[in-house]
Amino acid sequence: MSDRTKTTDVDVRAAVSVADGSLSGEQRVRAHARLHATPTGRRALEQQQRVIRALRAGGPVPSPGLRARIDTQSPRPARRHYRRLGWPTLAVGGLAALLAVAVLLAGGLGSTPSVAAALELGTRPATAPAPPPLAARPTLLARSVDGVAFPNWARARVMPMPPFTWTPVGARSDRLDGRRTQTVFYKHMEHRVAYTIIAGSALDPPAHARRITLAGRHLWELRDGDRDVVVFTRQGHTCVLAGHVRSRHTLERLATWPGHGTIHF
Repeated sequence: MSDRTKTTDVDVRAAVSVADGSLSGEQRVRAHARLHATPTGRRALEQQQRVIRALRAGGPVPSPGLRARIDTQSPRPARRHYRRLGWPTLAVGGLAALLAVAVLLAGGLGSTPSVAAALELGTRPATAPAPPPLAARPTLLARSVDGVAFPNWARARVMPMPPFTWTPVGARSDRLDGRRTQTVFYKHMEHRVAYTIIAGSALDPPAHARRITLAGRHLWELRDGDRDVVVFTRQGHTCVLAGHVRSRHTLERLATWPGHGTIHF
């Protein structure tokens, strides 16, 4: 079992209750905070939010074989509810409880990676040297995903004061649910950030993130433990920028740096 699917029964139950609205008031606040306190909890909540969206949009019903696996592995109260009402007549909340197990068994609804899973990549060590600047366009690095190149922040002026350098110091390649990802690590003094680009169509932003608009670009901000995070899109691809910085405004300016017209959003 991969780290992405290591979700406890407690995480699943809490995530289902928060996602389908069956918890309210102080109970919901406490469950929401508990889920957001760990990467596993955040992944569980994002998975169940995808389940609820699929159900409300008339999403697919699991096959008979998968239903049998759900019936075997889901909690007893849910199995009794399923047998009594019959699969087609389950309410959204009851069906979500069953599909929560289906998501875990299938490795995620629709094999779509989450931003939470992408965030974890930035905590891993570099496995390749830092990419060099492109000879023809020195504001970009010689590393890209589907034609979306990483910026060369060594040339970035992101504050009104004299420029400070964010130097590429390493890189790594990974796969999330079959999608290719590339991560480049940058460093400025004692600060280090990870920039991950995910192949394929854009992912849903985290439900608990705060949306802002800066320089005409939409950004989603959140905290991941002790790291600041900014999520955004470039040419339809999700980009995740996370790290330890003195001010989150630094990440905002780095994320929206236009590279003298060479970085397209």
